Amino acid sequence: MCTKISLLIPVYGVENYIERCARSLFGQTYQNIEYIFVDDCTKDSSIDVLKSVLNDYPFRKKQVAVIHHNSNKGLSAARNTAFSHATGDYIIHVDSDDYLELDAVRLLCEFAETECADVVVFDNYCVYGNRIVENHQHIPNDKTSYIKNLIERKDQSSIWGKMFLRKLVLDSGVQSFENVNFGEDYAVVPRLMYYAKKIVKLDKYLYYYVQYNKESYTNNITLKSINELYVANNMLEHFFSGQKDYYLYNNSISLSKLRIQVYLLKVSNKTLWNYIEQLNAEPIHEYSYLPLFDKILLKLLKNERYRTLSFIVYAYRQMIKLK
Repeated sequence: MCTKISLLIPVYGVENYIERCARSLFGQTYQNIEYIFVDDCTKDSSIDVLKSVLNDYPFRKKQVAVIHHNSNKGLSAARNTAFSHATGDYIIHVDSDDYLELDAVRLLCEFAETECADVVVFDNYCVYGNRIVENHQHIPNDKTSYIKNLIERKDQSSIWGKMFLRKLVLDSGVQSFENVNFGEDYAVVPRLMYYAKKIVKLDKYLYYYVQYNKESYTNNITLKSINELYVANNMLEHFFSGQKDYYLYNNSISLSKLRIQVYLLKVSNKTLWNYIEQLNAEPIHEYSYLPLFDKILLKLLKNERYRTLSFIVYAYRQMIKLK
């Protein structure tokens, strides 16, 4: 029997997006798929929309499970719930405001089988309204280098955009940390890669990452989400500090704290910048490992040059929109 793939999809507040997501999943050219949707007590009509779409794919109905939380538990808990119900050989996480190419599962499954892979990494598109930008993933052949890149946020640490052997997740015991919903995949993916024996890259753009959902975590930076991101970083540091080869990752952990600050400056409201500045006390010499633009942002932050910082960040955001 052909390899079974589990698609794991958390659902909350996506009534305007889930139809496209569901059609991209139910319309997959690969047949042996199980779909596990987790209703995290969504307040809108997301589940009704999902069920309506499923009626157009009657041959998929026996493959679909919708698990309902009794209370809203957050993204991390929803991911864990979905995984606990998975029975496939491989798992793929899909956020319910995103979507896949229709042959994504088939291509990933064939490649994983050929390579006997624990993890398959693949490329994605960033969707900005009517504009779509290719996001190619450069994966080093050396696993240690790849993990260091993930920690330093040089490579994409999202849990989507990757297919994992379910046995890898089971044997490693690596799960999302509940109550850490912003940056939760940052605390998960490097740990999974650490345990993986074979990581391969499929050079195909298969995932569409929607950037314009104003309700998503990444578009709603708050004090709570900032703190969660630092908790995720601390969890990662705690994990690697317990490994015999921690010395390989020590500098990357230190650098990651600076990179988190840079990331938050680029995406958060300037009213939060003073708080962000106080969260990290990494030594100034660590700046030398950063790109020039990032160094400038951090030095402006450290010197409380908020007006200049605001101008530069605004220009950066406009450039990204036009890219």
